[in-house]
Amino acid sequence: MTPGYDGPQTVPLPLELWGDERTLPRGLTARYRSWLLEDGLMSQRMRADGAGAVRLELVGERLAFLSEEQQRLLKVSTSACFARETALYSGARAWVYSQALIPDAALELSPWLAALGSSELEATLYGLATLTRGTREFALMAASHTLIARALNGAQVAPAALWARRTWHALHGQRFLIQEVFLPALGRS
Repeated sequence: MTPGYDGPQTVPLPLELWGDERTLPRGLTARYRSWLLEDGLMSQRMRADGAGAVRLELVGERLAFLSEEQQRLLKVSTSACFARETALYSGARAWVYSQALIPDAALELSPWLAALGSSELEATLYGLATLTRGTREFALMAASHTLIARALNGAQVAPAALWARRTWHALHGQRFLIQEVFLPALGRS
């Protein structure tokens, strides 16, 4: 079963087809849709939704490589990037997994992006006058997709698919990508 989706329980194909808000299916519940379309900070939304104490866990930082599609989206010619993965928790349950993919060109101009530690990236970016943001995109992805598999690492419940959203951001004209996965515990403390 796909969390937040009341439509047919088969996963529509093709998977990983990123689209804008207009591509979200009608069967998506209003509550789940509101999470996907949230413009504010996820940690604030969690608190407003009754999550209580919200904590960010740094899942990992590593060298990664962008796909060709991600390179086109970020307008970079090289695939090497810094990957920062975090999860937002309510109690013992992770609600949102986040992955930031920061190409070398962006790191050269904003090296602090790789030195955030346990700070929330979105909160750090929020309100920066020099930040630009692209259009938010959404995708229903199979549990076997690399992004979803990383997000579900160690999870006891593994649905067939999960919703993700992504947005490119730019500082000093250099783009980087933030991808978020909405986990099965979303909305459950």
